[in-house]
Amino acid sequence: MSVAYKIIGGDGREYGPVSLEEIRSWCEDGRVGVSTPVWRDDEFRWQPARNREELRWDLPKPPPEASPSTPVASRPTIPATPASAGFAIRLAAAVYDLLIVHALISLVTSPWSDKMNELNTILVEQSKAANPDLQVFFHAWLILAAIFLPITLLYSVVFTVTQGATPGKRVLGLRVTQNDGSPLTWNGALLRYCAQWLSVIPFGFGFLLILVTRDDLALHDYLAKTRVIWIRRG
Repeated sequence: MSVAYKIIGGDGREYGPVSLEEIRSWCEDGRVGVSTPVWRDDEFRWQPARNREELRWDLPKPPPEASPSTPVASRPTIPATPASAGFAIRLAAAVYDLLIVHALISLVTSPWSDKMNELNTILVEQSKAANPDLQVFFHAWLILAAIFLPITLLYSVVFTVTQGATPGKRVLGLRVTQNDGSPLTWNGALLRYCAQWLSVIPFGFGFLLILVTRDDLALHDYLAKTRVIWIRRG
């Protein structure tokens, strides 16, 4: 049975599956570089092309180091890496996702809509009370959290692993990858979801890091070793 391959291109998109002969021709054409993430369907993991023994001799040879006398114009052009997504576009994607999640929660809890409204009313009243009943407040909060967290967990992890990003990000042309450009694994997506709450807890400070970090990284991107990039949509 032949082995199938996939790659992550410089635009952050997946290409394939293709046969070994086809991916070798991509190497010869320069579409696959030494650092291009390559997937084999019999290994279930991504590795740089230079680590694939069967591709090593087909990969483009690195150009000789330019001497000081070599004109700058004659030096090879280095391909651009995918651009990182900034704060504004990620905020817009988050709002889009929140609207979808709210609709999902409303759909799932529709048989108990009266009870949900009652819980929301309790939370509002207790938060405004001069002497709130903390036991009542936390009881209502825990019930709502028990509904909200599993839905958001499945939404974030499943879409990120299977589609490369949540619907809010995809509609705006964004993709979540590991630092090396490869897609997130199930464990990686779960870690990123949990780390997002650390970005939320200190008044959203973890998200504000996007404004000041070089690669537009939030706190949870640092913790999960991920980045959000722009991709070209064909």
